[in-house]
Amino acid sequence: MASQLPLCTSPRDCSGTCTIKHTSTQPNSKSHWAHAQLHHLTAFAALSCGTSWNVLFQDPEYRGRNFLQLKMVDGAIAQPRGKDNPWVDFVNMSSPQLYARMCRCILNHTPIGSYYSRFNLNNGHTLCPCGCPWETRMHILTCKRTYCPPRTCKLRQPTMLCYLHSFLEMNPKVSAFCSAPLAGVS
Repeated sequence: MASQLPLCTSPRDCSGTCTIKHTSTQPNSKSHWAHAQLHHLTAFAALSCGTSWNVLFQDPEYRGRNFLQLKMVDGAIAQPRGKDNPWVDFVNMSSPQLYARMCRCILNHTPIGSYYSRFNLNNGHTLCPCGCPWETRMHILTCKRTYCPPRTCKLRQPTMLCYLHSFLEMNPKVSAFCSAPLAGVS
């Protein structure tokens, strides 16, 4: 919750300093109290759901084995969550296509050899363009023969959010189901 101002608990005790804008000239009106209670219950539900999600996300069985666990620059796990989603903040929604490719890469739903093999697609094609017989997400993130390494991330670790973001910017065809448009095409 952004503000820590008190909420009304009954129509009689509102001092006019709660977080709810007053709907009438008298702060202790019944409509104000009902709105304050609804706001309080909504905030409590959001907080408890966030706590439950934090616990669930730490469980490897819930997260799954194909989920790329990324870290922030400070070493904290980049955990997706509601309004404070580090993935969205990092991409800054400058490009919905980049965000979609990032999500595909994190969830391992990228059109590559391991994806085709897992879902029995593309007649079992698993070769990487560099000649490696098994094209996986980690191979793509670390293969310097076919893909350009990121320039902006000083932390050259494929498990860092800044690395993935920079890598996808440098390689517009990675994690894309269609070929990326050429730069400058209008």
